[in-house]
Amino acid sequence: MQRPLLRDAFWGALAITASVGLISVLHYVTSLHSVVLHEIFKRLYYIPVVVAAVLYGARAGLATSSFASLLYVPHIMMSWHAWPVLELDQYGDVLLFNLVAAVTGTLADRLRAERSRYHRAAVDLEAANRELVARADERVRMDRLVTVGRLASGIAHEVRNPLGSLVGCLEILEPMVSAAPGKQEFLTIARNEIGRLDRVVREFLEFARPDAPSRRANDLVDLVGSAIRLAQPNLACRGVEVQFAPPETPVPVHADGEQLRRAIVNLLLDQLAPAHSGSVRVSIVTREGIAWVGIEVPGVRDAARLAKEVFEPFPEYGNGHGLSLAVARRLIENQGGTARAEGDGTMLRYVFDLPVGCWPMNLEAGPGEAGKRPLGRLP
Repeated sequence: MQRPLLRDAFWGALAITASVGLISVLHYVTSLHSVVLHEIFKRLYYIPVVVAAVLYGARAGLATSSFASLLYVPHIMMSWHAWPVLELDQYGDVLLFNLVAAVTGTLADRLRAERSRYHRAAVDLEAANRELVARADERVRMDRLVTVGRLASGIAHEVRNPLGSLVGCLEILEPMVSAAPGKQEFLTIARNEIGRLDRVVREFLEFARPDAPSRRANDLVDLVGSAIRLAQPNLACRGVEVQFAPPETPVPVHADGEQLRRAIVNLLLDQLAPAHSGSVRVSIVTREGIAWVGIEVPGVRDAARLAKEVFEPFPEYGNGHGLSLAVARRLIENQGGTARAEGDGTMLRYVFDLPVGCWPMNLEAGPGEAGKRPLGRLP
């Protein structure tokens, strides 16, 4: 951006200088008998003087008028000394060159400063407006989370009690059903469905009232690696491969390892992952005391639109209760981090960050785990 401006300024200054020189040459080569032409040439000096003052300020205008005076005064001294009245008029015009340059340049500088002040004010207002909108959106999001959390908590408590009764009834019925041929299958289906409902209820409760994190020293690389290993069997059934090139050095974080691992698994197993084949790429980048974890999910239709709502409870995409990513975001925020989604074409990218700690640290994984460095690439 600076180079084009400097180039334009150079060519502008060159054009102004050349025009002053050309006007001066016309004065020197024109006969004194052509008084009208000399008057026209003299007034032509005002054009480069005013242009320089308007474009580049008072200093440039005065420099141009001084250059014009320096070239024109010898012509006055050599050619107009025989006519004292005309000579005095020429010197008066030289003084007027410089006066016009000073006044025009000063006004242009004030106008430029005022315009700059208005521009800064507009930029500040725009930044304040963006911050206000962001705070309003965050307040709306928090109010929505509180409302959904209360609703989820109430529903979960109301559903959990009947589930307990159903489990007790199945235990009572099990001896009778086992004795009846062909009925054991229905008992198994009932148990599986009750188990699925219980998992949904636990997720509702986890979203409504997440447990307080038990933070301790962890290696983020180990946490991400173990989460990938937990999610790989499920992803493999869909034909999805996970690509992860871990950093060669540990990335210490102060976090609840179990909560963070569960959040990463939720992100990896989200419904927007490729349904049949493809690859999910996971990366870790550390910069300025912050560790950034990125999960890139390809093959997502309208990824830019979905990125705006994937972390909201009950989003409009897919099937199911739609709390897995909302829970993941709350678990990450429990560790003092932030989570967001970005969409570009058909690529959806989950990104979350955590503050980096310091070594030496007692790893949650147990004694000796810290020495298993560097990690190899995951299969």
